[in-house]
Amino acid sequence: MQVPGIATVSHHARVATKLAPGRPALWLGLRTAAAVGLPLAIAPWLPPLAATWAPIAGYGIALVDKGGAYRARAKGMGSVAIGGIAAVALGTLVAGHPEIAVPAVTIACMLCAFGQAFPPVGPAVGNTIAVHLMIAAFLPAHIGSLAGALTGYAGGALWALFLGLVVWPVRVYKPLRRAVSASLVALADYTDSIAAMKSRDEQLRNHRVIRDQLEVARRTLVTTRRGRGRESGRGERLLGIVHVADHMFGILVALEEVLDAGLPEASAGAVVRCLEAHAASLRQLADAVLVEGVQSIPPPAFDPATTLPTKDGASRQAAHMLARIHEERARATALIESLATDAEPATDLFVRVETPTPFSDVIRLHLNLDSAVLRHAMRVAICVLGASTIASIYALDHGYWITLTTYLLLQPNRSATTTRAVQRGLGTIVGAMFAAAVAWTITSSLLLTILIVILAGLSASVLALNYALFSLFVTPTFVLLAEMHTRDFLLIEIRILYTLLAGAIAFVASLLLWPARERVQFDEQMARALEALERYVGAVSTAVSAGAPAPSHDVVETRRTFGLALNNAETSLERIIAERQPSDVVEPRMSMVTLTRRLGAAINVFGTTRTVVAIQPHRPAITEFQSAIRTRIAELIGALRAGQAPETWRHAVPEIGDVTIMARRMRIERYLGLLGEAVTRATTPADEKAA
Repeated sequence: MQVPGIATVSHHARVATKLAPGRPALWLGLRTAAAVGLPLAIAPWLPPLAATWAPIAGYGIALVDKGGAYRARAKGMGSVAIGGIAAVALGTLVAGHPEIAVPAVTIACMLCAFGQAFPPVGPAVGNTIAVHLMIAAFLPAHIGSLAGALTGYAGGALWALFLGLVVWPVRVYKPLRRAVSASLVALADYTDSIAAMKSRDEQLRNHRVIRDQLEVARRTLVTTRRGRGRESGRGERLLGIVHVADHMFGILVALEEVLDAGLPEASAGAVVRCLEAHAASLRQLADAVLVEGVQSIPPPAFDPATTLPTKDGASRQAAHMLARIHEERARATALIESLATDAEPATDLFVRVETPTPFSDVIRLHLNLDSAVLRHAMRVAICVLGASTIASIYALDHGYWITLTTYLLLQPNRSATTTRAVQRGLGTIVGAMFAAAVAWTITSSLLLTILIVILAGLSASVLALNYALFSLFVTPTFVLLAEMHTRDFLLIEIRILYTLLAGAIAFVASLLLWPARERVQFDEQMARALEALERYVGAVSTAVSAGAPAPSHDVVETRRTFGLALNNAETSLERIIAERQPSDVVEPRMSMVTLTRRLGAAINVFGTTRTVVAIQPHRPAITEFQSAIRTRIAELIGALRAGQAPETWRHAVPEIGDVTIMARRMRIERYLGLLGEAVTRATTPADEKAA
């Protein structure tokens, strides 16, 4: 007999110990170690508070540096430096006055929690400032020590900024080159999966990875170019490569659907050979993007014009898609070769770079109770207020650790909070035991300093891999760093207890304070994805009816918007799975995401029929068909938002007198019918299902 709850515990343990893809960030670890090492080395000649704050500032600011565009790194690190100085000043001024310190820290932490609205760096910036404020506010201090605290913090901050922004090589476009290269590698992996005829579900999972990677490249470009007076043209060329990669992504999605629908054996074999060669070619391009110099890229090892039979409509479509991939690859090659020469490539490749949303607009967007960020900030405020009040009333020794850890564990959704609590608990227990062993065995200040520097570097290098592993290293780092001047190592067992208590507070708060019903959030995200799909259908229909040449700008942009919206829905689905919801909740929603991706691919292929079929004779029937599709999608959107099962689809669309178009139409109708069934299962109450 299985012990009740053991499956849930086992699930959270697996999630908490799972390593993210990638390798340790060794350069970040070295920078962080250096940021901590110098302040510790000169600590004996500094006033006590300055000696405490300098390495803490260096560590916190170095840890915020996630890499990427130089301007974004400077903005993130600089924000922590400025905000940290203000936090240390405020904390030191209110220290020893709990009647002022508690409300001041509560309000400030609530504001810092709004950093969640500004990913990817915003959360780290807000968290670091909040942590430094809590340390300053609840450690023994007085107004006379303000100068020493600020001097130490400013010195450590300037050293970390100098290391990250001056000493390390500054290559403005290097992060963008890496992001573009990563997009091409992701595209090559996807091409290989199609050529290898892997399961359709595995191929569909690549859609999200590629779309996310393309958006990372776009965001990196925006940040890199912002504020630059003179532009050499490399930015536009790198953006052009991203644009070309997006075109190829759309073509490959269509090819995936064509192969899944079925091709004659000879045609399928030719497509696979071309795709294998194209994957190798994409990897050549990915490597070439990283090279800063004149280079010659070899031509691709396939010629789609002579390799594919074109007797049937599906084969003609596949041949046209391969020819387009060949053209896009040539454009990407020209752009990459022009990076070093500043030659003028074709200007029609370039797209307008979106301007970021103004800061005030982002804040206004989240000033309502429907915002997960606002609910998170309010949850943080209540927990910080409660934890710091208890610590002050009962005069708990180092009670600020409860408040600080509670703040760090709280996440905008319950599943993430639970996982973070488990990770922090595991890492803290092991790390604290290690710190205790160090405290009892190492008495030399020099050896202790060296160990702190090593631990600081290790914690930074593994942060992106696993939070439990990070906690394992950061706990002894923080304990030894914060207490080395007082040698008060007997509090380690109390720190473990406080961490477990903070985890309990964060978990209970996520359950009771504005708990987000993730299935409701998913249904809304799914409805938005379907709205984007409906607009995509409209753009494809317009392009088909008008016989617009491929690629169509409107089709590309609406496909991108649809992909982003569906990625948001899939992220919400992952949170439902993490919450261990019943299978009758999870299964239909998983089906919705999968079927919507397949439906988008089928619509993509439908759009390519204009390149191989005379559309004019069939235009009225095509127009009526797309109208029926858009109407049905709108019905599914309404059903999701109303929480009611949609009506049975009764469409009466006239036959289209071309076998190629009819084949694509049947695939669309099939996926749309299955999607309607998934929506019905998701919106039907459990008692009705049982009946």
